[in-house]
Amino acid sequence: MIATSLEIARADLARTRWVEQALPEDLPPGGVLLQIESFGLSANNITYGVLGEAYQYWQHFPATEAAWGRIPVWGFARVLASAQPQILPGEHVYGFLPMATHLLVQADQVRSGGFVDASAHRAGLPAAYLGFRRCAADPDYRPELEGLIAIMRPLALTAFLLDDALAARSGELTRVLMSSASSKTALLSARLMRLRPDPRARVIGLTAAARVDEVRKLGAYDEVLAYESLAELEPGVPTAFLDFAGRRELLHAVHTHLADGLRLSWQIGLTHWQAARGQREALPGVKPEVFFAPGHYAQRLKEWGVATLQSRMAAAWAEVAQWSQAWMEIDTRQGPAAIAAAYLDVLRGQGEAGRGLLLRW
Repeated sequence: MIATSLEIARADLARTRWVEQALPEDLPPGGVLLQIESFGLSANNITYGVLGEAYQYWQHFPATEAAWGRIPVWGFARVLASAQPQILPGEHVYGFLPMATHLLVQADQVRSGGFVDASAHRAGLPAAYLGFRRCAADPDYRPELEGLIAIMRPLALTAFLLDDALAARSGELTRVLMSSASSKTALLSARLMRLRPDPRARVIGLTAAARVDEVRKLGAYDEVLAYESLAELEPGVPTAFLDFAGRRELLHAVHTHLADGLRLSWQIGLTHWQAARGQREALPGVKPEVFFAPGHYAQRLKEWGVATLQSRMAAAWAEVAQWSQAWMEIDTRQGPAAIAAAYLDVLRGQGEAGRGLLLRW
């Protein structure tokens, strides 16, 4: 049996190739062979590629050569074969996957709701990426919502963690400013932040002038402005800047204009990944930091425990899932050529706020 994988050049994310590899005929004890069925694709996955070295995203699914990598996605797979007696062929699971037809995992910590991939090459990687949910036991799973789950649930997790982290600083903030306001993670984050009880920070989205009306119609933000209107914001207001774009010139403009009004500046995504690369100069105001969602997840897991964390994440997902269904259009594409083309579309920033990509083999 042959597995087909889409590999990306680590030094140039626009270079792609298809690679075929033979799968083992006999599985090792505990081995589970997954046949990948569908997955979502968004700017979030491009961030995995841009930060692949710094945050070990390339390590999850090693490529055939060191210069190449496999960008992770979230989606659904079927158990094709299993050497783990508690996991049976035919089971439907959801988790962190490569853009490939198959994935061999080493199932560990098997329980009714899921299991963990304990493959040696993933040792020490963030726990948030290692688990698989068993759909038959997942209270959030419904077949008709597979597309929404594949596209939006991983983004909702980041939004929940970001909202929770920001809530701890809410007493010192009057305004939250988000770049790349049309990105889905930003939209979900804004939605959750605006559900906080008053007094809460005013949530403002920055986007391209051509997208202002589109983003306003979704109702996620208190206010939506074009990037060119940044100067309209009052400088002295205590502000958190959540940077989903990663453009150096925008970061400089925000820090220069808001200066001492900035209480924190977090980089969450890199929708403008090409403009994010390179050396950064010193900026006025607070020092920018990367918000690493898996790190906050690990912190809350330790503080709250599994049950409380999962309960709160489920409540956040229920809220944004219901809200997203009102405006999300799912664009389903199928086959290797369509998958490669969709990846390049997302890389070039050609997505729409109200449309999500679901890819199938």
